Amino acid sequence: MGYPFFTWRPHQTAGASGDRETINLTEDLTDLQITPKRDVVDSFSIAGGRSRENLRAWMEVRIQLDRFTDRELFRQFRSMIDHLERGGNIAFGNDSAKCYATKAREDLYQGYGFIKNGINIHKSFHASAPDELAAGDEIAVESFPPKASREYHVVKSVEGSDLLRKINFGPTGAERHLQDDYSRDARVRHADFFPVLIMPTGAAGSAMLTHDRRITYSLDINLTYVLPIRVSVEQAEATDAGSSDPSTGGTDSPDYDAADEG
Repeated sequence: MGYPFFTWRPHQTAGASGDRETINLTEDLTDLQITPKRDVVDSFSIAGGRSRENLRAWMEVRIQLDRFTDRELFRQFRSMIDHLERGGNIAFGNDSAKCYATKAREDLYQGYGFIKNGINIHKSFHASAPDELAAGDEIAVESFPPKASREYHVVKSVEGSDLLRKINFGPTGAERHLQDDYSRDARVRHADFFPVLIMPTGAAGSAMLTHDRRITYSLDINLTYVLPIRVSVEQAEATDAGSSDPSTGGTDSPDYDAADEG
């Protein structure tokens, strides 16, 4: 079992390079609140019928770490927040040993008790990231917007290796199955791992990192989890998925022209 972590690439525009930055905590979070959000528009007929149009879907992820005393950790959080305020995205996981997300390798249908999937496409995000999940891990299965359906399951067992694995649902002794249909390439991730988080516009400049006379420090940051867009298994596995996730339009770029020429 690992501790919570944050990771990101400082330069996220097309063609930019740079190493991944990571913050590893040495204690558990004070709290982690996950709130699904969805914009919808309802239309009503004169006879009383209703039609609903699904627009944007996302999740609010509130991360709290209260009263820590490590000044270096405070400085690291300052840099990460600056990156987020400029339009960059980060990944966050509540357990570095569960830094895991994959893609379904076939269409999934209601009633299935398993998912055939590929490799961990975010293995490069953390040194402790696993090749596969373990029995007892909680997973989220997500489809693409605008439907953006989601459901949670517990891993009973994992079969296979390399590019083709099979996740069976559990827990042991309990029969669980998918409650909806999902297309090939749907995302399957550990429930507490969020590959792409961005800062909402209104949060820039807010009191996300505070202190009490510089003796203790507190982080209280509310981010937006960006749902996956359709990227094939092959594309996802061929790249460091999320280093510049196409669903975010990341704009954090290096200052190549910032040298003082005077």
